[in-house]
Amino acid sequence: MSTEIPAKVIEELVKDMDKDKALIDIINKLLLLYKSGALDTAIDLLMTIKNISSVITDSMVDNVALMLRELAPLIDALVSSPLVKMLGDSLNDVEVDEAIIKVREKGVGLSDVIGLMRNDDVLTGLYLFLTIMKSLGKKVKELKP
Repeated sequence: MSTEIPAKVIEELVKDMDKDKALIDIINKLLLLYKSGALDTAIDLLMTIKNISSVITDSMVDNVALMLRELAPLIDALVSSPLVKMLGDSLNDVEVDEAIIKVREKGVGLSDVIGLMRNDDVLTGLYLFLTIMKSLGKKVKELKP
């Protein structure tokens, strides 16, 4: 695909421009891109895009669109699920950060884990987690041939 700019348009754009200064500015920018390695990266990226665009067919695009259409209800269910919001909020809790720091600095022993088992919040979360695992196990059994 080649796009050509009409000569009159180019003449209009550059009529008031100092052509030598513009050319030197372009060369300086190309040299800067070359020295930083960005020019090679840009060329490689453009060649990759060219190669990919020559391989991708309309049927591939149609298949991707169909897969995305089938995934849409799942994504919607995940996004609107209160469980996902609760999980995200839990992961962002200050106590989780403190626990990570403790694990890195001191490590964790069995007594630390047993101590957590006495906490009502831990028991509630564990119960919910095990209920999800139970449901997952049922779904796995349904998949067996």
